[in-house]
Amino acid sequence: MPTLTYKVTEKEAAAIRREAREQRRNLSDYLREKTIPKQNPFVGQFIPKRDPETGRWHNAAPNQPVFTLDELKETLADFP
Repeated sequence: MPTLTYKVTEKEAAAIRREAREQRRNLSDYLREKTIPKQNPFVGQFIPKRDPETGRWHNAAPNQPVFTLDELKETLADFP
């Protein structure tokens, strides 16, 4: 496994180590958690489902962003 090295001050190093200890994590796990964004397993997934009231299709995959009608109108305002 590759090793990454970067420089911090003594004060910053102490603060990072203290925070990792407080969370009962080793330093590598703590830094990985803080620097690598978590991947949503449902991003990009499309589960088609028909709405029983309108009959329109929508994405039924969990954890999808929800848009209000106002946000949609704002997004499409500049669309020709």
